[in-house]
Amino acid sequence: MLTIETDEKRFAFITAQKLIVRSITAPEVEFSVIGPKEAFVESIDQNLNLICKRVPVKELVIESLSVGNISKTKVAILYIDGIADRENVDFAVC
Repeated sequence: MLTIETDEKRFAFITAQKLIVRSITAPEVEFSVIGPKEAFVESIDQNLNLICKRVPVKELVIESLSVGNISKTKVAILYIDGIADRENVDFAVC
């Protein structure tokens, strides 16, 4: 909570919500002999950053949208332009 005091003795209370985020670590369920030792976490933004780091091509397209009437869950559709079938991409985005 943030309290602001002005010269006129007025106060404003603002509640700031802290997001609890788990750091990126090695996967605990699946083990890999070769390859990255990183696993997806609950944050879609961190997961998208992991993918962009592993697939550093300019043709990688990320289309973000929200699903659900109540939760408005953020989801992303990723594909490589020029490789993915455009009909499938259009179907997934609609």
